[in-house]
Amino acid sequence: MNFWEYLRDFSKELNFRDDEGIFRAHRFRHTFAMRMLNHYKAPLFAVAKMLGDSEETVRNNYADYTVSTTLSAAFSAINSKQSEDTQLRKFN
Repeated sequence: MNFWEYLRDFSKELNFRDDEGIFRAHRFRHTFAMRMLNHYKAPLFAVAKMLGDSEETVRNNYADYTVSTTLSAAFSAINSKQSEDTQLRKFN
């Protein structure tokens, strides 16, 4: 059984339906990219390199730049910088 046949049978077993009615390998790629960027906050350039795509393609297709994710990333960067500054003051 080849990979595509396995996915077809697997999608039937799971009773999975998408727009085309079958579980496709691209779904794994999409899930991987979305989780790496939006959940684990992996750098865009790193995910693009892993996928073999340009950063622009990955940004347009997989990054979830909503107001909340943008603010979350900004506050995370600020907190990280403040923490770094605090650590430097402790050693000086």
